[in-house]
Amino acid sequence: MQLCEVKSMYFWQGELQNDREILLRIKTKNSLYQAVEKIIQEHHSYEIPQILAIQIDHGSKAYLNWLDSQTETTGK
Repeated sequence: MQLCEVKSMYFWQGELQNDREILLRIKTKNSLYQAVEKIIQEHHSYEIPQILAIQIDHGSKAYLNWLDSQTETTGK
């Protein structure tokens, strides 16, 4: 998980918003995306939080093996 403050400018309900927000990156695998999205939607204060998935086309074998080991689900 990586947190960093960002400045966001966007239109919401017809008005320009200029806000400081926290950018959160969550590393997981595709099979767990829906569960992560559901948790974010249940706990986020925004009506429509920005939730994006970025596909990994290539990566180092060691890193991808580590990611797989960190996101194992046992007993589910």
